[in-house]
Amino acid sequence: LAADAPRLAAASDRQIILDAAKIIPASFSEEQLTHALCDGEDFELLFTCDEATATRIEQDFPWPCGVRRVGTVTEGTGVLLRHPDRPTPEPLRVHGYEHR
Repeated sequence: LAADAPRLAAASDRQIILDAAKIIPASFSEEQLTHALCDGEDFELLFTCDEATATRIEQDFPWPCGVRRVGTVTEGTGVLLRHPDRPTPEPLRVHGYEHR
């Protein structure tokens, strides 16, 4: 997620705001959030769509693996991370796993 969200934001010339509480439960530690954002070997798809399409996907395609909204796309650039206990989103400071 931390590798692909910046790529997606740059390619679309938009800002992505990831919501930590939607990525993992609020009871998880900062270290566990970092693992959720950065670890490799995840086989998930990151994509964006408008609100109506997102709602339709959630209703019409109840896949066993699930579809989860983890953030929003706004005007601007880069990727921010919203923590539940902080008033404003902060720049994403971690980087995703890179195969070399």
